[in-house]
Amino acid sequence: MIICQISALRRRLHQISLWLGVLVAFCLNGWVLPAVAANNWQMIAQSTDHQQVQYVDLDSIAQTGPIVRLQTYWMDQQQPESKTYALAEYHCDRQQFRDLALNGKQHQGNWQTIQADPLNAAVMDYVCGHN
Repeated sequence: MIICQISALRRRLHQISLWLGVLVAFCLNGWVLPAVAANNWQMIAQSTDHQQVQYVDLDSIAQTGPIVRLQTYWMDQQQPESKTYALAEYHCDRQQFRDLALNGKQHQGNWQTIQADPLNAAVMDYVCGHN
């Protein structure tokens, strides 16, 4: 009986170690919540009614050609505990954006035009230099 319990415990520990390995792999690939690693958040945009705000981790900004990748979050000022974190890309030439991860989970976001989203438009202006 004790041998069966030890065997079951070993299997469970093996399963846990596999999940921890997956978690570490996601962390190393940048798919964790940005708040974990970020240390330089800057408010970039605020809605006209001052209810919605969007922040960017300045240390996460990386540009490859016309595409800028960064970590961002936005929230409603009346519910600051309900932040939405994203790993996002901005295509400076095409004036488009997409989310690659939302709240730490991979997201297959399609490119969207910036005109319909004033907060993301402000972030794009900031990171692409269209002041």
